[in-house]
Amino acid sequence: MDTTLHLAILVATVCGIVWADYLGWRYFRGEVVTLDRRVVSRLHTFVWFGLVGMVLSGAYLAYDRVAYLSGLPSFWLKMAFVLLLIVNSFVIHWLMQRAFEKPFAALPRHEQFLLMLSGAASTLGWVGAALIGFGVL
Repeated sequence: MDTTLHLAILVATVCGIVWADYLGWRYFRGEVVTLDRRVVSRLHTFVWFGLVGMVLSGAYLAYDRVAYLSGLPSFWLKMAFVLLLIVNSFVIHWLMQRAFEKPFAALPRHEQFLLMLSGAASTLGWVGAALIGFGVL
């Protein structure tokens, strides 16, 4: 397998992320009262499977080059971004339960902050990992 499957999973996953982020943006702005549980849960599952697919296909691509890659600081930075995405996926799952129940403006400030922080962490993780993957960082 070459990088085609890895990139195809990335493209599909990014489509799910953009759709979920659009819905989240509308929620933050008050354009919708709460998030649609069915739609957002399906998107979260889709993106989660995309992340798993990226990890598995990436591991396959790196398998015979582990000794070389483990000596590169950029490899470890990418692994940190991937770990951030994995941890953040659990945080997002917990936070989105609140967004199904209450309008953004009705959430306590700390939950509003956590939602925004989680969104920023997701963006940082996906963009950072992709930039390293494409050799930009």
